[in-house]
Amino acid sequence: KVVDDMTARFWSIENATATAADKISSNERIQKADPKRFVDKMLTNYMNVGFIHMLFPQALILHVSREPMDCVFSAYKHDFPPGTLDYTSDFPSLAQLYLGYREMMDHWDR
Repeated sequence: KVVDDMTARFWSIENATATAADKISSNERIQKADPKRFVDKMLTNYMNVGFIHMLFPQALILHVSREPMDCVFSAYKHDFPPGTLDYTSDFPSLAQLYLGYREMMDHWDR
């Protein structure tokens, strides 16, 4: 179920971001096999590491980290729709989220 939901989300994003010029090639990609890998840059994905590990114990989870201020500013500069990621417009909230992220990832690195 989780993999099916992730696959559906992948194709939903793929279709929504395809430009008019890309429509033909996008439709061709939909007819191909489902992707074998997922990259999702959602700010709170780190909270799912334990769940992913339970579902797929042999899966490789690649953790890529950036300079903290780059991460915080990247989220801050985006104008997300109201009610979705409101904390991204507040530096103290983003700093708190980043500290929680580091604590969680330090736990998994042990």
